[in-house]
Order: sequence, then C-alpha cells, then structure tokens
Amino acid sequence: MRIEHDMLSQGMNGRGAGLFPTRRMTSGAGAAARTGRRCVQSPLGWVAIGLIVCACTGSVSRGESGALVFEIRFDKTVRSEPFTGRVLIFLAEAGKKGSGRFGFFGRGSDEPRARYTWLSRSPLFSKDVRDWKPNESLLVDSPIGFPWALGDLPRKKYKIQAVMHTNPDVPHSGTAPGNLYSKVKTKELDAATSGAVRIRIGRRVKAGKTAVASKRAEEVKIRSRLLSEFHGRDIYHRAIVRRPREYDDDPDRRFPTLYIVPAFGSDHGETATMYSSMLGAFKTPFVQVTLDPSS
Repeated sequence: MRIEHDMLSQGMNGRGAGLFPTRRMTSGAGAAARTGRRCVQSPLGWVAIGLIVCACTGSVSRGESGALVFEIRFDKTVRSEPFTGRVLIFLAEAGKKGSGRFGFFGRGSDEPRARYTWLSRSPLFSKDVRDWKPNESLLVDSPIGFPWALGDLPRKKYKIQAVMHTNPDVPHSGTAPGNLYSKVKTKELDAATSGAVRIRIGRRVKAGKTAVASKRAEEVKIRSRLLSEFHGRDIYHRAIVRRPREYDDDPDRRFPTLYIVPAFGSDHGETATMYSSMLGAFKTPFVQVTLDPSS
C-alpha cells in the first residue's frame, strides 16, 4: 500500500483548496512497511470528519424524534418593535368547559389564557426572550413548565394559546390589558411525536374596568407621585371600595373600615367579590377596601 496526500475539498470542488489534509490509500507494494504509519494521519482531517458526522447525526436525530416544540411569531400590526420579556403558552384540555377566574362572575371562557388561576393545574409553559422581532420565528423547545415539563406532557387533545406579557403592572398574563395573544388552536399533542406546533400572535387584550359583583362597589385609582417618578411613567394604586347600605342613607355617619390585601396571585377585583361572599351580613355595617397587591 502507498499513502498519498490529498485535500478534503478535492472530492467536493476539484480545486484542491481545502484546509484539512488527509491521506488516501492507493496500491503500492510495501508502502505501509516503508512509512511505518497508519493509513489516516492528519488530526485536522479527523476533526473535520468528526464535525461532519456530528452535524449530520444531530440533524437526523432531531427529524426522526419529532419531539413536541412550539414555533411562535408575532405580527408587526400589534407590535412593531422588538420584545424583551416573557412568552407563555397556555393549554387547556379540549372538551372541558372553563369557569373563568374562580367562577365568581358566572362567565366561563373557552380561551385557555382566561381560565388560568393559582388553583389551576392545566399545563403552562414559559420562556424569557430578548429582542424578539416581529415575524421572527421563536422556537420553544425546553421551556419552564407546570405541572409537567414539556417532554412529560400527557398525550391529549388540547386548546393552545400563546401570550406575550407586555403589561408590567398587572400580574395576570392571560388577561392583563395590553398583553398580546394568539387565537385558540386545538390539536392533539404527543410530547414524543407532535413535532412543531406553529402559533401566530396577532391580538391585544382590551382595557376595561375591573369587574365587581356589587352595585355598591367601585374601583378607585390614585396616582402615586413617588412611584411614577421612580419608574418614569404613571403608576396607580388601585382598590375596590364597597360601601354598606347605610352609607347612602346617612352621608355624615362614620363607619369602621376593613382593609384587605389579596395574596396567592389574586387581585382586588376577585378578592373583593370573594370576601363579600364569605363575610356575608354583619350587625355593624362597615366599609370594605380591597387593595390591588400589584400596584
């Protein structure tokens, strides 16, 4: 056997302009004995071959696995500048009716984003992004997940909805005014075989008044001078104030006041309604002030 130098690129473009020299075996008596060397000598040649093999193997492995991933884009019509923040993917089992947040207002929702509460165990995934541009593909393949990791998601038919949390002042990602979201997509998902699920975000949550369940309750907002100066934008303290029946009958009367600070991810609207139902009627009328913990 006789060993000759060659260039890796010669087999591709015939120019001999490759960077990694390799050795090619051709017939020749006693060549191996004369050199006392192995047939392939160049370390750079092995590195090049290894990189090619790894690249090909990785590509084939991903295609064959078909693992579930989400591919998300957002329309320039709803946001023209890049987005830095959190993207969430809400799932809800198809065929199950939603009851809204806590169900206090009697309004169910078919949108997964509007059904999620701190009591929920519906699948939820999130990914933090930086400088994500309009119409640019965002691949979500290893997000933070609850109550399952993406790879452990039970095989079921789900309603799927993606949300961009653009409102920094309201914690409820699915319903915060100004947040961007997608249409509901219904699809059977299998963590091992579903492949890419494509979602496009093109809607905005409309601003509205906080829902209250009593005619004697209303939302009040007070601008915070210190917080507004610190953040460089208007920051408001919000609360739901519920008056007793006797309040309108005797405007000069002074009433005891109960202040409530919500927790567990709730807000002032939900908590005011919940406490009104729990506390019921008292012998001594009082004013109930439920603060918004996010303000």
